[in-house]
Amino acid sequence: MNVMASISKARRLVMGIAAGGAVMLAVCGTAESASGAEVRSSDPVPCGPVAMKNGSTHTLFAIPGAGGLVGCEEAIGVIAEYNAVPGLITTEPVALSDQWRCAARSNGSNPGVNCVQGPEGSDPAHGLYLETEPGVAP
Repeated sequence: MNVMASISKARRLVMGIAAGGAVMLAVCGTAESASGAEVRSSDPVPCGPVAMKNGSTHTLFAIPGAGGLVGCEEAIGVIAEYNAVPGLITTEPVALSDQWRCAARSNGSNPGVNCVQGPEGSDPAHGLYLETEPGVAP
């Protein structure tokens, strides 16, 4: 990997203070959740509660993967953009800006939402990933 690609990847990995107070110290391989508990870089990072388009509240998680870890600020922006798309929550992928795609995990009344970044048809395991879970995590 060349130096510019390494810098670009590092910029994606390092995130500042975001809603819910989550701080990611990707360089050190640890994160601090909104509750202040330290988590390993392989653990999902809670980014705080988010209001969904159906009026429910979910907890938003940045999920580490081969593509790195999305920052909470960006994750919150992706979910806000998803929620602004007219229509019901659906299992059909919704294309968003910056190659993000989001879809509900089921067609139930309050499904969790998965979002992945990468070109259409690409393997989600190689992009950035986030998800919501109904309710607010402690």
